[in-house]
Amino acid sequence: MPKDDYFRIVYRILNTLYEYMRKGLTANPDAISAKVLGIEYGYRNQVLMNLLEDGYIKGVRVVSYFGGETASGYMAIEDINDIAITTRGMEYLKDNAMMKNVYQFLKGVKEIIPGV
Repeated sequence: MPKDDYFRIVYRILNTLYEYMRKGLTANPDAISAKVLGIEYGYRNQVLMNLLEDGYIKGVRVVSYFGGETASGYMAIEDINDIAITTRGMEYLKDNAMMKNVYQFLKGVKEIIPGV
């Protein structure tokens, strides 16, 4: 599986946010940084925008810029310090068959290669 596979990234972000919530902690934005995910900053932000628009995360401050790359402008992430998973995001983790497959794959890799 490619290192930057979109659904793998979605799973890692949602699962990380869920683990913080489950422990009663505020999510650390650094835990889902582009560097930690091993992807480009702009790609990570596009994934976060998609998750926000789909209702899987909340607490992301977005700013709209007009006169940008298109006639209508564009939107950019300004702040993710209050990022959290939503109930819909938790349901996605639980119900999405592709995510279950990724989880099983990663769980198998972790059993084979300690420290992963």
